[in-house]
Amino acid sequence: GGVRALFGGLGLSAEDAQDSPLLRGSARRALPALDPRPAEEGPSTAATVYPVLHGLYWLAANLMAQGPLLLVLDDVHWCDERSLRWIDFLLRRADQLPLLVVLAQRTEA
Repeated sequence: GGVRALFGGLGLSAEDAQDSPLLRGSARRALPALDPRPAEEGPSTAATVYPVLHGLYWLAANLMAQGPLLLVLDDVHWCDERSLRWIDFLLRRADQLPLLVVLAQRTEA
């Protein structure tokens, strides 16, 4: 959900995988997370989750090759766990990248 909100505007799909410079290399592995009709969620294992996280990282890296990247996610408290896992994955590797991530969370007050 959160990942699709961040990257859905790019209109990337499996049909674009051959032609889009954003999906070159390992970034193609991000396609399952970008599908507007996600497959039913089965049990998550490192073998099924890591390739998608890695692909999303490379999608972001390909975007950063064009210039600095700003990711803004509002109401992060409503965000799905898989999207939050990817943001954590990205931020752990973000040192020296032209990246700004802004997350907004509403407090109970």
